[in-house]
Amino acid sequence: MQTRKIAFVVLLAVTLISLPLFAGQAGAAEKKVKIGFCGPLTGGAASWGIAQRNSVRYYAEKSNKAGGMKLGEDRVFFEVFAEDSKYVSGEAVAGVTKLIHVAGVEYLFLMGAVETLPVNRMCNDERVPIFSSAYGEILGSEYPMTFRISIDADGSTLALASYVKKNHPEIKTVATLNADNDSGHGTAKNAGLLWEALGVKRVANAFYEEGAIDFFPVMTKIMEKKPDFLDLGMTPPGNSALVVEAARDLGYTGQFTGFSDKPIKGFLAIGVVTGDPKETAAQKEYREAYMAEHGELHSWWEFYGSGTYSFFKSFLPDSQSGDAEVVYKTITAPGYTFDTWWGPSYWFGKDIWGADRQVATWVPIKEGTGDKWIQAAYVPTEVVVRRILELRGMKV
Repeated sequence: MQTRKIAFVVLLAVTLISLPLFAGQAGAAEKKVKIGFCGPLTGGAASWGIAQRNSVRYYAEKSNKAGGMKLGEDRVFFEVFAEDSKYVSGEAVAGVTKLIHVAGVEYLFLMGAVETLPVNRMCNDERVPIFSSAYGEILGSEYPMTFRISIDADGSTLALASYVKKNHPEIKTVATLNADNDSGHGTAKNAGLLWEALGVKRVANAFYEEGAIDFFPVMTKIMEKKPDFLDLGMTPPGNSALVVEAARDLGYTGQFTGFSDKPIKGFLAIGVVTGDPKETAAQKEYREAYMAEHGELHSWWEFYGSGTYSFFKSFLPDSQSGDAEVVYKTITAPGYTFDTWWGPSYWFGKDIWGADRQVATWVPIKEGTGDKWIQAAYVPTEVVVRRILELRGMKV
């Protein structure tokens, strides 16, 4: 009896001694990965920022609720931090600085050029990977940590201009309008050359102040040039409707191209129409979950162009690590391919920007009838960009 009691005491002691060891191992296996987002959450461009922020949160929360993401020996849980850039460069710099140096984020999703251009150098120096939807010159061999997860400004302009030229050969002149900021100037920089390469002359290139709500003064000047077509470039959805209203009140009867979340008669936009046959299973699953939670889609373009699907479904699982340097090495390896909402994809652009950091995807084009959108075309991004290469000999 005494022997059995001694054996029990020894077993109990061993168990008690071992508990901290096993608990420590379980704790070490759980890791947190901090993800930052900076974009417009208020103002005219808010629908873009809200949609992308929500997509990051959706996949992070879905993974967390499922017990975390198993990466190698670790089980990773995500924390998402968001800052409102208000579509102003100064606010973006403050927001990204806070995300990196206060929140300690390891990855950044940035909305556009307003958010990306002023922090590009800092983020690369800090070795924080950027996944940006920016138009503008954000890519280059000096920015190896920066990836563009949507089409660039020139690609968007050329895709839309090519569609217009093919389907509306009567259009001979165009006017371009953009905000007076990094995104606007980056978009307008080559827009005239691209339109004119297709035989459409740019007769006006105008800019409006950030935060503008009265577009009659700038539209009055544009209307003096009598353009056949208006390219609104990176004018946010919240402002596009005001621009259209001003143009119509001034007697303009032509068409527009740019960004609009609501269907507007005569408006050609980048985006996807609900229920289109090309909608993938991944898109459908996310769309239904998004609408169930938020009641509406905030932006069809950023909804499908945010790149968060690839981050959670390919970049991290393929790396089997949450460590930013490991992920970076994995996704920049020669020949790396990954899944997107549109299907298998890859990075390209070394011969253009000095580094393969541009995602190959689609430029979806839709037309507004006034009460609904109609899907008009899907243009492969690399086809568009390669066409731009043919035009690069022209001086800006």
